[in-house]
Amino acid sequence: MDTINDKENMTLIDINGYITVNSQNDLQNNFKFLKAILVFILIFINFPIIFCDLYYVINDDTCINQEIKLAVVNMYDYLIVSGIYSVIITVISILFILFFIDKMKNNEVKTRNFFLFLFIISLFNVIWNIIGSLIFWNYMDNSKCSNEVSNYLFVSLIIKLIFSSTILLNNNKKKN
Repeated sequence: MDTINDKENMTLIDINGYITVNSQNDLQNNFKFLKAILVFILIFINFPIIFCDLYYVINDDTCINQEIKLAVVNMYDYLIVSGIYSVIITVISILFILFFIDKMKNNEVKTRNFFLFLFIISLFNVIWNIIGSLIFWNYMDNSKCSNEVSNYLFVSLIIKLIFSSTILLNNNKKKN
């Protein structure tokens, strides 16, 4: 479809002569809708893991509080930091999506600094998840854990390692 674009009125005329008017308000409403969907997806993905991390910190009596030889932190410490860290990163991400994403379009310095910030927090996340994995698979006595806790830790650590590594690698590509 060939179009003539009148930038002042945001009017598009196609080859058949039909006129489509896309006002600035329509574009802003579509952008707001897209931002709302992104926020919903972010919450939908992060909430279950945040909830379960904090739930098991509060409610588990089987193995979360085990003293671990040769380790400074135990699974309780890992889960509490992971849950709180995830809440903070989710809130920062939502605020970024809602208030700052459209302001960074043409500012290369802000964009580069943002991706540097993402790289640093992603690097911390990968390291923290590796620490959690080492605690779970090397230092904890998993036989003391209930099946529910053991299964959750096993699955969540794998998911966290995959997601945080993927985000770290993607941020590293964008940063370069």
